[in-house]
Amino acid sequence: MIQQTVFLLVSQVIGRLLGFAVLLLLGNVLGSVELGAYGTMLTLLMIGTILSTFGLDLWLSRYAANNDIRTSDFKKILAIRLGLTFVLLSLGSLLFKKDVFLVSLNSFAGPLLLVLISIVFDHVSLTAQAVLEGKRNLKAVAWLILVRWGIFAIGASVVLSFAPSLEGFCFSFLAGALARSLAALYFVRRYLNPSANPIASGLMMTEAASMALLNTMVGLYFHIDMVMIPEMDSLAGAGFYKTAYTMVEALLFISGAVAAALYPVFSKNHLSFEQKWENLEVGVFLLLLLAFPIALCTHFVSVDMVKLMFLSGDRGVEFLPASSALNVLVWALPAMFTNINLVRLLLGLHRQKMALVGVTITAMTNIALNLWLIPKVGFMGAAYATVASESILTLFLLAYLVSTKHPITLWKPFIQPVLTGCVAYICAWFLRHQALWLIVFGTASFYVVFLFATKSVDLNMLRKFGKT
Repeated sequence: MIQQTVFLLVSQVIGRLLGFAVLLLLGNVLGSVELGAYGTMLTLLMIGTILSTFGLDLWLSRYAANNDIRTSDFKKILAIRLGLTFVLLSLGSLLFKKDVFLVSLNSFAGPLLLVLISIVFDHVSLTAQAVLEGKRNLKAVAWLILVRWGIFAIGASVVLSFAPSLEGFCFSFLAGALARSLAALYFVRRYLNPSANPIASGLMMTEAASMALLNTMVGLYFHIDMVMIPEMDSLAGAGFYKTAYTMVEALLFISGAVAAALYPVFSKNHLSFEQKWENLEVGVFLLLLLAFPIALCTHFVSVDMVKLMFLSGDRGVEFLPASSALNVLVWALPAMFTNINLVRLLLGLHRQKMALVGVTITAMTNIALNLWLIPKVGFMGAAYATVASESILTLFLLAYLVSTKHPITLWKPFIQPVLTGCVAYICAWFLRHQALWLIVFGTASFYVVFLFATKSVDLNMLRKFGKT
């Protein structure tokens, strides 16, 4: 598992870096308003994709971990998703024309259309990716990431360098989605067996329904703030928030790769809860050893990081408010790393209803906090709401697992990383007046040496986790 996870991690690192570089290029060339508009469009795309997926990705991945997939069933699932997409886009288009919502994007109708069209190609890619993840072919998933972000980055860089416009930028985004869909069909074909047992449509839709509700709540939770900020604050505020959130989100590829690798293990029916928890415990422990030092030390470098990313002095000053949002948002990282794995564990245990309850409570809390805080403190209110909501979800999921009376431990995976993270904070405090590169490199180097010297992490642990 380590080999596949590392390959996926590398591809996600490259993809995230390309995506973030292109986002920064957009901000540098066109400014905070256009960046905020694009961020809002991307949020609409993500929400639309989640709603029209109807939980079929997670269901299909779990099913593929234990069964072959018939070609006709693959096409049927894709047709269901595209049908739901057509209905959703038609309704959204009507509401948009009537100025019912997203009035802030009225002057960006062309770029918005280009971004939303890509949802069709994304459904092809993500349906194939669900099968690939279920079959634990993470290398193929990694190639899909590289194709998507590589094509997008090349196209967007050319557009912003020679004919800067938001329309051209969004067309490059659409081209990346198309390229990934073609690559996905190429990779998934070996796992489609025309003679496999047919999927019972009724059972599929019934089991996927709870996952659909779960995905809907996740979509609202993760993305509703980027829809609310332009309407309740400004597109520029959305640009500042998008910059800060993207810097935090760029690290989620790590937990995403671990969760993708562990989910097939969680879905194995013959494994006991104790075996599944043991794997989750090690995965979360390693993730939090990274998350807490980042959360503790970011405020030492946030201003310099924002200045570094925007090349001209005027742009650096324009985007400086993003550093304040980053100092807050980074505290959601430990909970984000934990929650994605806890939710996948519950799905693997067929306890998706409990996962749905937790995510629903979190989503509703997040929306309520956004409605209260954004009008008071602008985009910073969305940052506070995100941290509070993520923490609530972590506490809820852990409380449920404790209540099931399974023998689980909380010290090593959740508490010990906090204490080790304080060591990194002390090192960063001593280096706080030094150059940005010295603070980051010096603290990271000292922290890694400390972890291995104290045997908080050792090669045996990594080898055991890798053989899962």
